[in-house]
Amino acid sequence: MIFSLQRALQQQLGVQGTQMFDSVPQFLGTAGLAIALGCVHAFTPGHGKSVVFSHFIGRDAHPAAGLGVGTVAATAHGVFAVLLVSLLGGAVSRFGRPVGAAAGVEVFSGVIVAAIGVWYLAKAITGGADHAHDRRDGRPRPLLGVAVGMLPCPLTMIVFAYALGSQALAAGLVQAGFVSVGAAMTIALIGTIAIASRRLGLKLLDPSRRSVRIVMQVIEIGSSAIVLLLGVLMLAAAFPRVA
Repeated sequence: MIFSLQRALQQQLGVQGTQMFDSVPQFLGTAGLAIALGCVHAFTPGHGKSVVFSHFIGRDAHPAAGLGVGTVAATAHGVFAVLLVSLLGGAVSRFGRPVGAAAGVEVFSGVIVAAIGVWYLAKAITGGADHAHDRRDGRPRPLLGVAVGMLPCPLTMIVFAYALGSQALAAGLVQAGFVSVGAAMTIALIGTIAIASRRLGLKLLDPSRRSVRIVMQVIEIGSSAIVLLLGVLMLAAAFPRVA
């Protein structure tokens, strides 16, 4: 259903995208299509949703952190996609999967995600159960957002490459921006759900009980290990496509 909806939105955007600046209603309609397309596309595999959810389910954070990571990730998705197409052309994506230099960026992204997993895993293991429920880290997480956002968005590549082929550079850039806005909304939603789920669980349980503290530390260790595993899987998936 998601892929069917994405295909329909993408086809409609292709039909009216090149006339984006013909009128205000046309601009607003095209912008709305691009945002909706970004929202839907971000629900497809990739885009770092698993990394973001695993990260936030394991440690307490302010909901603004989820919004920040989603915004940074989606912005990076779009920027890297536009840069790759601008510098290397449409050949950086084949069958919707980045190849060559684009896949090389994915490798670097996987390394950073895995490193983040190692860092938080070490902190979780050495932190001790008595402090696992007190991880009130309200700092922004730009590195996490950039790491998952370095995965160049194939859809943005397609949209921008089509606009370039139609000699509509300005429309392509604006549409790519609005696609990123839609993707940011979805990724931020995933992060916020993880943060809210953790906080709700702590409200329903008694954090002062030792058994609860142990469970929270296990969750923190497990979520960090999942982030590490996802980084390794990203590397394994990207390496064959680098050549």
